[in-house]
Amino acid sequence: MKRNRLLSTIAGGVAVSVLAFAGTAHADQPVDDIAKIVENVPAAVNVAVDGVQASVDKLIETSSAKQTSARLGQALVATGTALVSGTVQFGALGLGFTLINSSVQSALAPYLDAIDDPSTAGGLINPDDLQTILNNLAPTVENTKPALVMGLVDLLEGDVYNGVGNVTVSGVLAAGELTNGTNYQSLIAPAAIVVLVAIIAGGSYLTDIGDALAPVFEAAAPATGSVIALLEAL
Repeated sequence: MKRNRLLSTIAGGVAVSVLAFAGTAHADQPVDDIAKIVENVPAAVNVAVDGVQASVDKLIETSSAKQTSARLGQALVATGTALVSGTVQFGALGLGFTLINSSVQSALAPYLDAIDDPSTAGGLINPDDLQTILNNLAPTVENTKPALVMGLVDLLEGDVYNGVGNVTVSGVLAAGELTNGTNYQSLIAPAAIVVLVAIIAGGSYLTDIGDALAPVFEAAAPATGSVIALLEAL
């Protein structure tokens, strides 16, 4: 039941965050949004400073890793929300940040509880996990290599968006496969959600960067061609 609630929360965070972009992708004032975000930076910094201070105060007051993490998560949500406040394309991300933070805190809870009270750790921290990770290493490299190679080739060819996406996907897949069968596997899903939202958020900007750098990639093609050939031969 707890797992279902966690997955529902993660799914909700993804849905809200994706809709925040996809639902307003037609916005005709992206530059205004960027300008608004820049304008929000001082206020967001103040929120972040206050949030970090509150987290430190909570740690001093309670010596609790779990309560400190919760306060720090709230600070990060508040900072992100303040940063996109008043924007058209990114304004709905506040709820997405909240749901993602909820899933992250849920995943971290057993480990934070173990820090606060080592007697609750039980089999959470298992020396066998390291051996499992080592056993997973070879198949992980083999299974994630195609996405990594594809991403590196995309980057060398100037396709920044797909390059970053494929490299990121390979990293997420690698983390999941490496921790498969260990107590750390539950931490991967929240991290993957954050990465997914970040890629979606930066999609149009990564494309713009690739377009702007196109002449550079074209000029470097003679040098990068041989590297691409080696990568594709792996």
